[in-house]
Amino acid sequence: MGCSGMAVMPCCRSINTSAVRRGDSVNMGISRGQETQHEVGGLKCEDRLAYENCEDALAKVNPGHRPQAPARPRSRRGDPEAATQLFIDQGAAVTMTEIAARSGTAIGSLYRFFPTRDALVATLLERYTEDLYRALTELEARAATLAPDALADALLGLALDRKAERTAALVLVEITGDEALRARLREDMRQGVADILRQAGTVPAAQASAAAEAVVLLIKAAGSLALQPGSQAALDELRQLLRHYLEQRNRSR
Repeated sequence: MGCSGMAVMPCCRSINTSAVRRGDSVNMGISRGQETQHEVGGLKCEDRLAYENCEDALAKVNPGHRPQAPARPRSRRGDPEAATQLFIDQGAAVTMTEIAARSGTAIGSLYRFFPTRDALVATLLERYTEDLYRALTELEARAATLAPDALADALLGLALDRKAERTAALVLVEITGDEALRARLREDMRQGVADILRQAGTVPAAQASAAAEAVVLLIKAAGSLALQPGSQAALDELRQLLRHYLEQRNRSR
């Protein structure tokens, strides 16, 4: 027994990354399987063992992954570094053998769940986008309760709280060479920030999209600065800039 519609690649994803934040269930070109018992972030598995093995594999190559159901006790956990760090360090030169060695996973087990490196790249990318879209949605839900300075800090946190993940995502997108994916992620980020600004009441609804363009540029700048040694003073200045902008927009309404 394995995962619905995924006889060859049981740990592949079945949700389109561009639809995750909207909560849609969209096929990625893989036939949708029957409704089954267990789910791994959109992947439905027909039996508990397949589900748990898939979660184990993801946790090993990406320790930042949080199982979406209580994990079973494991006698063999390993002491892996994130596979994402290898992609950050080596880019497209990373091999599956190196990933298996770094994560403490048997190469056969790695290939069982990720038959190709592209399959692993796609899974890691979708985990990142799911986490980002979840953060956007959660921030939108509480935006109306935040003062402008707190909202500014939370917006910058979208990048600053995910420095390694964001860097890895940029590398992974580069590896895929998928410009459509890059554009879709950029648009989803802009739309998510626009929704947050509307919900916060910081800017008029008609101006939220344009304001989001400017705010996203500051978020990206913060993410880039955070990777540079000795950049704290510049980050503090950028934080004050965004706080001032949101406060002024809030007052001018």
